[in-house]
Amino acid sequence: MSLKYPEFYFESSGGEGPFYIYFEDGPYGNAIDDETGDGAGFFDENERLIAVLFDHVSKDNDHKILKFRKNQFVEIKVSKGKVINLKSTYSKKSKNVESA
Repeated sequence: MSLKYPEFYFESSGGEGPFYIYFEDGPYGNAIDDETGDGAGFFDENERLIAVLFDHVSKDNDHKILKFRKNQFVEIKVSKGKVINLKSTYSKKSKNVESA
């Protein structure tokens, strides 16, 4: 069974809590804090963003942006318990093509 990405996980405690977004399978390694102080990112061996953690998100209504080096970011808007907008610099790996 293949997973569909991105995957969202919300750990709600009283309507707010940490919010995770996974763009692909790990390994995830160590978290790197974002520039805003609102969360952390996980990167592959080529420093490409593959997952993020927002420290504090309200499920009723929220708008957050995590910013990282190399102009990488993830922005979410949440309303009534659903992600209504997701913007990101995440890009899938390009396939290596060998020339003959």
